[in-house]
Amino acid sequence: MPNPIVGSVPRGEDYFGQETLIIMGLLSRAEANIDRQTLYQLFLHSSSMAPSTRSEEKFMHLMNKMDNDFYISFKEGKYSFFSRVLKMWWRNRYGFQGE
Repeated sequence: MPNPIVGSVPRGEDYFGQETLIIMGLLSRAEANIDRQTLYQLFLHSSSMAPSTRSEEKFMHLMNKMDNDFYISFKEGKYSFFSRVLKMWWRNRYGFQGE
């Protein structure tokens, strides 16, 4: 299956990894915004990393990248898709990726 992010941002293995697809899939299916800690735990599980300074930095780097590229938004300690249209498109196309 083609990667939905290819062509829209510079290449980087952390941006295209399974962790991204799983996090975005969960966000696309969520009725409400999701807190940072929940997504961090999902990141740890999907990457098989243990909690550490390094894993925290990798998670924050990924989330900041997606926020800066307007895929997601971070407000009041919670993440959501930047736009409703993008959320609906992602859910319809990739919402159950990684399950």
